[in-house]
Formats: sequence, C-alpha cells, structure tokens
Amino acid sequence: MLNYILNKDVDAVLSAIGAKNLSEKERAETMKQLLEHFSKIIIDAAIGELNDEQIKEFNSALNDPDAEEKIANITTHVPGLMKKIEDAVEQEFLSLRSAKEKLS
Repeated sequence: MLNYILNKDVDAVLSAIGAKNLSEKERAETMKQLLEHFSKIIIDAAIGELNDEQIKEFNSALNDPDAEEKIANITTHVPGLMKKIEDAVEQEFLSLRSAKEKLS
C-alpha cells in the first residue's frame, strides 16, 4: 500500500479503499485529499525515529517524483522504520475501507 501512495497510483489507491464510479473531478479531489492524509500518517510514523535533518529530508522526499526510492534510502539508516511506516499506512487503509463499507 505504501508504494501506491508514494507512486501516486490513483487507480490502486482508490481501489484499495473501495472508491468506485467516481467522476474524473471526484477522483482528482479524492486522491489529493488521500495523498495529504497519508503524508501526515507517514510523517507521524517516522517523526519520532528521525533527527531534525532527516525529518527535513523525509518531508522533501515525500513530494519528490522518486519518493519511494528516496524514502527507502532515508529509512535504511533507521532500523525498523520502514516497517513502522508500512504498518501505519496499511492500518489506515483498513480503517478507511471499513468506514467506506459502513457508509455503503
């Protein structure tokens, strides 16, 4: 799931949360909101494990076209961080999917 977010894979992200039959405008707006939301989830998962310089690099990497590679590079220096981030993102996807199902 993390790679869907980092690669900004619209179809995969929307499918993962069960969002179907959206207009192009709704898809774009939903994806924008999801990317902002998941950026916060990722930062929250990482912030306690990184020093100030790494946090700056990490924030910059989230907005980079090569985000997945850059974040992987940063997290290799902090044992267990990538797993912590992946778990946080996976849990949030499950929560969003569950909420969506309850609304349907």
